[in-house]
Amino acid sequence: SFIDVFNGGRVLSLQGVQGLLSTLGPPPFGRLHLPECPPRGFFARMLRNLTAVFQAAGKTSSFILCLSQLLEVVRATDGESVEHYEQQIDEYRWTGGARILN
Repeated sequence: SFIDVFNGGRVLSLQGVQGLLSTLGPPPFGRLHLPECPPRGFFARMLRNLTAVFQAAGKTSSFILCLSQLLEVVRATDGESVEHYEQQIDEYRWTGGARILN
């Protein structure tokens, strides 16, 4: 199953995805390749999207909450570095503290 996040979270079959993407033109290599996404990867992608939305909206508390959850999901996944997320959290903690003292 696939989730169309741009269309109200509609659940699609592979044929549904192929039909949706066919409106964009033929696939560049002749065949549509959709790799499977494990639940942890799906959750991490959702959290990445939410962190971007909250950061752009200036909702610092929600941004930090999602970023902290993303950090834990990524830590539990082999192969991906967490350094970037740790640096972002530290940066927001320091700048938030500086705003309070200022």
